[in-house]
Amino acid sequence: MSDVKKPTPPPFGIPNPMRPTISSRPPPSGPTSAPVTIPSQSRPPGAPGAPGTSPSRPPASGPTSGVSPSRPPGSGGAYSRPPMSGPPKPASLHDALKEAQALGGGAQSRPPPAPMAAPGRKSVLLVDDDASVRAELAKLLVEFYDVHQAGDGAQAAEMCTVMSPSLIVCDVIMPKLDGFSFAKVLRSNPRLAKVPLVFLTSRQSPTEVMQGLSLGARAYIPKPFIAKDVVGKIRKMLG
Repeated sequence: MSDVKKPTPPPFGIPNPMRPTISSRPPPSGPTSAPVTIPSQSRPPGAPGAPGTSPSRPPASGPTSGVSPSRPPGSGGAYSRPPMSGPPKPASLHDALKEAQALGGGAQSRPPPAPMAAPGRKSVLLVDDDASVRAELAKLLVEFYDVHQAGDGAQAAEMCTVMSPSLIVCDVIMPKLDGFSFAKVLRSNPRLAKVPLVFLTSRQSPTEVMQGLSLGARAYIPKPFIAKDVVGKIRKMLG
């Protein structure tokens, strides 16, 4: 065992001559550099890409479908649309009804105007939803009169707004407007109230016959019928 004695540490607070002291480094004597600031790339307000603004787009070159291409500066509102011009108003109540039915998928709108009767020649209007009945009578009547045809009472009423037939042959049971209702329309119109009316129908009960005659019918002919006999009665009425 060695007799070398370890040096005893000095008391607290007295520097140890065996331990080197770390001297503080003096501050650099050279010039200090100032902090570098990067200037922000500012743009004038309202310029494209400026903060708080959205990029502008060039105006569209195509048609604008009635929309004004510009709005007042700073208005912030929607584009103004010019007032739209609607379709012309119907000329009569019948026109309005027909057009409404056509838009709803119902009856066809406005039947073509009836051809004008030749001067001095009388006309007969055949109203029946059975086209074969109309064709059978028209084939015999056309030799003597101008013949017009309607498939139901509503179409006949529309045709009578532009023509005044000399006589009307009408069925009773029809779609849209039956024969008795059509007769009431005729009698309510002063221009058509005195037009001779003939019912040609399969409805033959005494009550129905009396109803037809009370509406001003000149004759009430039951179906089935003989076309020549019907034409003979019409010729006697019209002369």
